[in-house]
Amino acid sequence: MMRPRQLMRLWRVRTIASAFRSGVAALLCAASNLAAPVAAAQDLQGEIPTGVYALDPTHATLKFSVRHMGLSNYYANFALVDCFILVAEPVSALQTRCVTTVNSVFTAYNRLGPKFADRDWDRELATHEGLLNADAHPYATFESRRVERIGPNRLRISGPLTLVGIAQPVSFDVEILGALAEHPFAKVPAFGLSARTSFVRSAYGMSFLAPQVVGDAVSLSLDADFTKVEQSRLPSLADMIASASR
Repeated sequence: MMRPRQLMRLWRVRTIASAFRSGVAALLCAASNLAAPVAAAQDLQGEIPTGVYALDPTHATLKFSVRHMGLSNYYANFALVDCFILVAEPVSALQTRCVTTVNSVFTAYNRLGPKFADRDWDRELATHEGLLNADAHPYATFESRRVERIGPNRLRISGPLTLVGIAQPVSFDVEILGALAEHPFAKVPAFGLSARTSFVRSAYGMSFLAPQVVGDAVSLSLDADFTKVEQSRLPSLADMIASASR
């Protein structure tokens, strides 16, 4: 007959063994789930009601990057951007217009403290005639001319991108990241997207220090929320520029 101490020791061993078996089973189940094929993402395009949507400026990032001396990618953002999208069916009827205030460009340089307070690099970047030349051309614009579906939640939006007064064709690859039937605060339908394109800056005459010091190829991206507004048509670029100038 086993003594109480031996019985207690046996009970502990059996409890630990049971917990170990349960843990192994849980790990095997998790591994099985990870190994299972990932389900295709829901196609959100059909979930977005038709109509006009405006960019939420408090949840939008417009930035560009260039290669610096062949060593790294250098980034800058624009603080002031305005976009409207007309969601329509079929998708080829979708339209968008965007306006950016060029002298709202900013980098990390002006935020590095007193050691770098000898120059206003953001202002130089905005106004240099070989770069953004904002004094002569204060606004950059984009207007869609062609929209095509390239996959679930993915579009290609093409049209003229106008910088420093010169228009060149570009194509944005756009991914719709999410959609809400009702935004919890705005109380209207909403969706978000991520858009990417690239261009050669010397095609716009922005050839300062290109390509050895500052690369000629520019990557441009917009990540933003859009909420539905009560209007049936997109505002014109002229009206959007007039609004931005106020």
